Amino acid sequence: MDVTPLDEALKRSEQHMASGDDLTFAEANVAFHEALLAAAGNPILDRLMHSIAGRMVWLFHLTSQRDHEVACREHRSIVEAVRSGNPRLAETLTYSHIEVGRAPSFEVLQSLIGLDRE
Repeated sequence: MDVTPLDEALKRSEQHMASGDDLTFAEANVAFHEALLAAAGNPILDRLMHSIAGRMVWLFHLTSQRDHEVACREHRSIVEAVRSGNPRLAETLTYSHIEVGRAPSFEVLQSLIGLDRE
């Protein structure tokens, strides 16, 4: 599988992370997620992703205090699993990436709307 689009999207994320501009990093981060789904070759997932990409930029921008370096390292591990042709590892790393980010993202959103998590 050609992972060039994933490599390029990840490189852009890392460049925007280094610039310190949280909005452009959020946009590049979403572009990486779009490239990852495109690599899966599932047109239904592609359409779903395109329909929520704007919301993801908003969410990633709101949660910009999270460690961007951790996210990029996790993305790099996912790309390496895809490159090696190991879909089970890529799947496991992707689920782990989602779970690691879930709680901090919910905490930020809850603080923004003034809700206490029960």
